[in-house]
Amino acid sequence: MTDNEKKLLLGKAAVNMIYSVLNNAEAPEISEDFDWEAFRSFTKDHNISNIIYYAVKTMSGVPDEILKFYEETYLRACLKTALTDVEIPALLDDFEENRVRHMPLKGYIMRNYYPDPAMRSMGDIDILVGSDLKEADKVIQSLGYSFHGEGFLHDNYVKKGLHIELHKSLVDEYFSTMYKYYGEGFGRAKTEPGYKYRYAFSDEDFYIFLLAHLAKHFKIAGTGIRSVMDIYVFRKKFPSLDEKYIDSQLSEIGLLKFKDKMEKMVFSWFSEPFTDDFDAVGEYIVTSGVYGQSDNHELNAFILNTLSDTSYKKGKIKYMLSMIFPGKKYLGARYPVVNKYPVLIPLYWIIRIFSTLTKSRYSIRYRLKGVSKSDEDSLKKFDDTGLR
Repeated sequence: MTDNEKKLLLGKAAVNMIYSVLNNAEAPEISEDFDWEAFRSFTKDHNISNIIYYAVKTMSGVPDEILKFYEETYLRACLKTALTDVEIPALLDDFEENRVRHMPLKGYIMRNYYPDPAMRSMGDIDILVGSDLKEADKVIQSLGYSFHGEGFLHDNYVKKGLHIELHKSLVDEYFSTMYKYYGEGFGRAKTEPGYKYRYAFSDEDFYIFLLAHLAKHFKIAGTGIRSVMDIYVFRKKFPSLDEKYIDSQLSEIGLLKFKDKMEKMVFSWFSEPFTDDFDAVGEYIVTSGVYGQSDNHELNAFILNTLSDTSYKKGKIKYMLSMIFPGKKYLGARYPVVNKYPVLIPLYWIIRIFSTLTKSRYSIRYRLKGVSKSDEDSLKKFDDTGLR
């Protein structure tokens, strides 16, 4: 059994456990030879151990050390939920008092739509402050948060184990269509009743952004079960949204087919026991983990930015050759002498190959790994979602 085949078996068990929790149904039966250790690692990779606890605590035959892991994960989630419920409202109130525009995003809002907020894990707490970042920085540091680095899209702060990301905008400029649609982000939101500086999306716009954020990760390196679980929970919580408005907006940013595919898939996963095989999109999600895989990053870039629609094989060969034997412009940026003496290009191809063999993230070996193991089936996950 390959690693991916094993992940698919574990994924089916996880999906059925989540179904049982979200629908107050009986937990699925698990075979005696089930690999609980691998399952523990799998649910950790997908950041769904919190919600899996609610299933395994009712099941028989779960090894003691496995049950202990899920119990401890759940208790940590409860503690973080309690800490979040104290710290974040205080921070938001201080933003309001200091006239800092702000809007809590994603997981901080989404957790409240689960039967228990502790079911929905959160890595970071995201808050949009936009052009008010300088003022927001003063407020958050006055409350004891430590600055932990500047990112392109957000700045990072930490206090008592809480990780806060203050967002400058909702979407990277790289995603030009979505960036143009959202701008900074506040233009699509409204102030909350009783506040002047606290913003919130309508239910429809929250859902649109939930899908847009999911699509972004899907395209970059993949996304995991937790993200698509959010779609099911949200649609179950809000069954009567303005579908005409949602579809018109998603059509504008090219995500209408993506939305239709995601909804169909998640309802087949979580509204009843899942007995089918995963399709190409489901396999991609189940084998990716919560933040995707590094191999996917290069493969997806190849498929979305380089590959010809008509010749997968030729496009793959051309791409791989360009990585091994780059042109003068690319090579000259690293070895300036090539710009003056182009005749040296073959020599520096050899030098570059040997100098990068032992490096990890940006080596030729890393960049080719995901592409070299792919085939034309790799296109299906993007074709089926309308993202290519």
